[in-house]
Amino acid sequence: MKKIIILFIIFILTLSLTYADGLSNYPDYFVDDNELNVIVVVGDSAPATHVLAQTQIILSLSQLSDKKQLGLAKLASEIGDINDYNIISIGNSCDNEVSAEILNNPQPCNKNIEAGKATIEYYENGKVHIVLNAYSNKGIKKSAEVLSNYKNYDLDEIVYEIEVQGEVQEMEEKIREETEEEIKEEKKSEAVPEQFNDLDEIEEEENTKEEQEEEVAENKQTENNVPEPILKEDTNILKSFFSWIFSLFGR
Repeated sequence: MKKIIILFIIFILTLSLTYADGLSNYPDYFVDDNELNVIVVVGDSAPATHVLAQTQIILSLSQLSDKKQLGLAKLASEIGDINDYNIISIGNSCDNEVSAEILNNPQPCNKNIEAGKATIEYYENGKVHIVLNAYSNKGIKKSAEVLSNYKNYDLDEIVYEIEVQGEVQEMEEKIREETEEEIKEEKKSEAVPEQFNDLDEIEEEENTKEEQEEEVAENKQTENNVPEPILKEDTNILKSFFSWIFSLFGR
């Protein structure tokens, strides 16, 4: 039992030492002999908001050194082993593969991300990793502003939480609009069969009318083509007359 207690105490002490710096000493652990020892990473398909956040953070860090800093901006695909670098990773696990690896690949990728919240999270395992984790691009923008202006904030925690004003309302409005659009589409699809039925009835009436007109026309043509009757009586009279004439000369 004593051994278990001792091991537990050692574990707690180790954990406290591991995160002794946390965000309270940001960004001192990224400066080494007047040079920056950190890269700022965005996802390969990062939206413009993430790239702007990346630029903003790099400009803020560049003020810590008199030397010109190159190669601080990276894409996730350019990073091999994350434990070879000090990293500031922008975006949640859905947006950035490096963030996903630092956060131990949560499933689903947006697990534990709440609308209206953004976090700046500190991790250390030989190297320092900081993740800007947010529900939306608006949250990323806000967390980048906080980190870039760190002197104006009390970053004394392992995870610094930020409220993103208006994000919940925007999300609810978006859901409402999508729901209304779905309802409209459903009503539209339900109305289509009735419309088709009306069109079928109209087409059937037109076909019946055309058939009747064709029948009338055929009847008229038949009446016009009836041959005139042969006047057999008149023909017989003429024949008798000519027979009488020939009989006179025959005598």
